[in-house]
Amino acid sequence: MTTNENARAIEGTVKLVADAVEHGSRAVERVQLELAARPLDLLQQIPLTAAPARAVQAVHAAVVSATHEVIRTAARATKDAVSSVVASAVANDGANAAASAGPVVDPTPPEEARCSPETPRP
Repeated sequence: MTTNENARAIEGTVKLVADAVEHGSRAVERVQLELAARPLDLLQQIPLTAAPARAVQAVHAAVVSATHEVIRTAARATKDAVSSVVASAVANDGANAAASAGPVVDPTPPEEARCSPETPRP
């Protein structure tokens, strides 16, 4: 496997993991909000606890959503950073390969070195 292929494989793996984190975070967020909503919804039906329950539910929802947004943002940032590094590595590897190949030489001899049919060969 070449360096470029290894880099692309790593990039693909990171993208898969980032997508898994994104979808997993959304699922966990939904479950956390639903689980907290059950008792808080019951408490909101009692006049004495309704207002505090609404406040707790709003704060809980904000904290859970913010936490999961940070998780998803970190996953996206990691994916973007790896993609950028891989693109740079692939570009540098291509430039290094071209540089290490040496200068391009034209195999055609210059005009004065060419033999014509009338010119005897040495």
